[in-house]
Amino acid sequence: MTILGFQQAMADLLAADAWFAARGVVALAEDSKDVDSGIAEAMAGVGICAVVMTPRLSWLGVDADGADIWEVSELSVAVRENVPANRARPDFGTALDAAVRAGRVLRSDICSPQSVRQGEYQGMLLAEAVFATSCAVSTSTEPTEG
Repeated sequence: MTILGFQQAMADLLAADAWFAARGVVALAEDSKDVDSGIAEAMAGVGICAVVMTPRLSWLGVDADGADIWEVSELSVAVRENVPANRARPDFGTALDAAVRAGRVLRSDICSPQSVRQGEYQGMLLAEAVFATSCAVSTSTEPTEG
């Protein structure tokens, strides 16, 4: 699995969650091709989005094709909220609600919730869920075992 593949898989899990869907929380992978447009669209529209950030990586070695193999050791999900836009909608969820929910959705054998914190970012609320993780990814463009 590639780094982006891992991020996208986590974003897809969030997007498929009924709580996220019912509250219109958009889930994106930070390294996806057009993430800036996705964030801008979500913030101008529903007023909330969850971004699976680039994970912290620890180098493990090189595979048979010469691609670097990395262990994903920490992952975070940053939830941005434009409070006036988001909370004007019925059935909204706050940035903090979404970060806590991400902890439940992504909890697995390879992803363990560690903390949630909230602050401000560019005039918006930002809640971040941090996870300890354990899986290998590759810089190769082809999926690898791991």
